[in-house]
Amino acid sequence: GSGGKTTLMFQLARDFETQVICTTTTHLALDQLDAADQHWVLNEPGDLPDSADELSGKILLFTGPQVEVDRVGSPAPEILDRLRELAQVWNCPMIIEADGARKLPIKAPAEHEPPIPDFIDTVITVIGLSGLGKPLTEEWVHRPQIYSALVDLPLGASLESEHLVKALTSPRGGLKNIPADARKILLINQIDSFPNWKTFYSQIDTLLATYSTVAFSVLEDQMLLE
Repeated sequence: GSGGKTTLMFQLARDFETQVICTTTTHLALDQLDAADQHWVLNEPGDLPDSADELSGKILLFTGPQVEVDRVGSPAPEILDRLRELAQVWNCPMIIEADGARKLPIKAPAEHEPPIPDFIDTVITVIGLSGLGKPLTEEWVHRPQIYSALVDLPLGASLESEHLVKALTSPRGGLKNIPADARKILLINQIDSFPNWKTFYSQIDTLLATYSTVAFSVLEDQMLLE
């Protein structure tokens, strides 16, 4: 998804009583890494800590090395599997950001996206409402050409709630690559940017036919509205 994933990951981690392993299967911006209490860069499985005694703080972020001027990459798949094992041994949650949207509120997944590991048991799809009512352009949507085909809306046309719902409930959109047995949650974020956000109420049944939970939030203010 888009529109608040990294913020959500770190806020969720703060809510747990235990230490939390955070990682990514895509990229994280360098300016977002300071939200973690400790950041480990993993080039190979041997870079992992030998025990929980080596860890300090609550939010433990594990990533791959820097891949661009402003972003770090994902640990290798075998390292992710090992992190899962450590989470089980340490009896702590593991939260993975499994998609990137270049900090835009809305996106459509490319062919290779989102990279969700098959061991995941809960997936939260996130969307930001700051793009609602805006034109379907690169300014508001990551991969606008794909989104245009996904919701049958011409480039440049106004994005309305029915288009967002269509994408969110599509197996080529918000449901793409989610493991069959995983619990599916939808978080509609940035509702402070769209005063008429309750327009989604008329489509809640459609959303709840797909997602076990639909939540409305303003993550920047740490507010879960409904």
